[in-house]
Amino acid sequence: MWSELREFSLVYRGLVSDRSNPTCGRILAHARTQVSAFRERIGLQLCVFKIGVTANPPFRFVDYVSKGFTEMWVVFAGSDLGMVHMLEAALILEFGPATGCQNALGTGGEGALNKKISDGPPFFVYVTGGRADQPRRVPCAHAVSIAKAAVDEDLTAADPMLIRLANVSTSDAESGAHAVFREAWLTAPVPISTANLAEDPAVRKWPYVKFSDWMRLLIDTGRLPRQLCGVRTVAEMRQRLRVFWFRFQALHPTHEVFVRAMHGQIDLSRAVPVWSHTDEGRTQKKLALLVLSVHGCLGRGTKQYLDDIQRDPDKRDGMGLNFIGPSWGTQFLFSVMMRGVWQKYPQALDKLVELFADDLSRCALEGVASTRNPNEIFFAVQLGTKGDLPALIKLGGFKRTYNRVPKTARSNTLCRGICHWCDAGREGDFPVFFEDLSSEPGWLGTAFINPPWDTEPTMLRGQLLEPGKPSFFFRLDLWHCFHCGVARVWLASAFIVLCNLGVIVGGSVDARFRSLTESYREFCARHRFAMHIQEFTRDNLGFDSEASWPVGKWNKGAASTHMMLFLENFMEDRVVGRTDDVLLLAIVSCRCCVQECFMVHVC
Repeated sequence: MWSELREFSLVYRGLVSDRSNPTCGRILAHARTQVSAFRERIGLQLCVFKIGVTANPPFRFVDYVSKGFTEMWVVFAGSDLGMVHMLEAALILEFGPATGCQNALGTGGEGALNKKISDGPPFFVYVTGGRADQPRRVPCAHAVSIAKAAVDEDLTAADPMLIRLANVSTSDAESGAHAVFREAWLTAPVPISTANLAEDPAVRKWPYVKFSDWMRLLIDTGRLPRQLCGVRTVAEMRQRLRVFWFRFQALHPTHEVFVRAMHGQIDLSRAVPVWSHTDEGRTQKKLALLVLSVHGCLGRGTKQYLDDIQRDPDKRDGMGLNFIGPSWGTQFLFSVMMRGVWQKYPQALDKLVELFADDLSRCALEGVASTRNPNEIFFAVQLGTKGDLPALIKLGGFKRTYNRVPKTARSNTLCRGICHWCDAGREGDFPVFFEDLSSEPGWLGTAFINPPWDTEPTMLRGQLLEPGKPSFFFRLDLWHCFHCGVARVWLASAFIVLCNLGVIVGGSVDARFRSLTESYREFCARHRFAMHIQEFTRDNLGFDSEASWPVGKWNKGAASTHMMLFLENFMEDRVVGRTDDVLLLAIVSCRCCVQECFMVHVC
């Protein structure tokens, strides 16, 4: 059986011993070694994994495959149910705090075998997981293959729906598998709307899912508090929302939502704050794809937040961010559009954004009622829209963008500015220097005075705003701005300085790049980091000549994180305490300032 399952990434790695009854200590040591090896195989910093018990590994793995996990190792098999659960608890205690572990700390496991058992012994302890940076979806054909293997092992014990899934033809697995999923109530019964975005047949009947329909589904199924506020009951949600809006009013007293509340047009204890999210992602074929979605401002928090609550109960008065939980349950898709479509039909994207804004406006102004009780109404107030800068620029039609940053002392066309919040980067008779990073920069006094657009964006239509600050609705993503913006420029410049000042040895610039690559490769191997760039070159550092403006050409934010850590390690080894060069010491000082900013002022 195990040899057949291996091709589906389900592997038996149990203890093979010449003793008939190995000691508990030996069993535990072997299991710990296997879990560690599993994490190392995937990558310690990227491995998302879970430890559990089951009486039917193939059947259990089918469920994990649907969640995006790619491998399962069975680390122990035995007939003693108590020993199996104790081993599970010991492994969770050991690996629970590790990066990527999906087991809840302090639980000792979910007690899966304490429930009604239809088969077993033997019972199995397993570890299953996948890479955090992999696409969450897997082909339905793979899920069907796993189901076939599980049914072939023991047809009599297989679930009827699993048998149905195993009988689906792999030549057309998508439609067949989804039909089984619908029959088993494994799909969300939310209506899919369509709209004619333009006259061309290619953009007629464009599918989208209204957020108001998502809300109604959550209300009808009792999931609204959990999925949009991170609490269990409506009573808890209403109390949390009262506190949230009280705190929000202290920061934004003139926001239009409070005017409506004062006139009795909205009940703030039933008004869920949400963000819309615009992301220019990539398809599996690396084609540009614009994604429009919505998620709650509040959630169940982060692992660090939950740990803090355990240590200090007073922190329960805080509010968790929307991080914990699968994104399928906390991020609600509106629609997507390929770059080729919006480039060919610009009006189609405008129409889609108009539908998006109108639906969110109705959620805030009219609310969404329960299907069973029309008098039970909840609201969703969009506080702003988030995304990386390219997506925000597209959505807002900004005339002041980072793409216009001056790269020379004088420009033929004067720059209007590079920021949609302020006039930083403006050239002319009254210039505003974006390089001013003092405690009282000149650009601060220009914030929210001049709009960054010629025509008000469609996305603002019908939204509740803060008067005088409409551009503030388009929120900056700090992580995107640093990892894919500032860090790419600063890291590339720092590496060029290290090469030019002889810290990195080599007879030419290219030879120094090769030496730098070797150091980076060794660093990543030692810390088990993914190498998002395979080598340092003139091309990926944007250094065609001495007159070039260095800028990194990598697209992964994690690449900037790893390079910052590499630069810290490199400077400590070769610069700190070894030189008085002002420029080199400035790199060290700047890196420390960045770390302090994120660790103290942000976190």
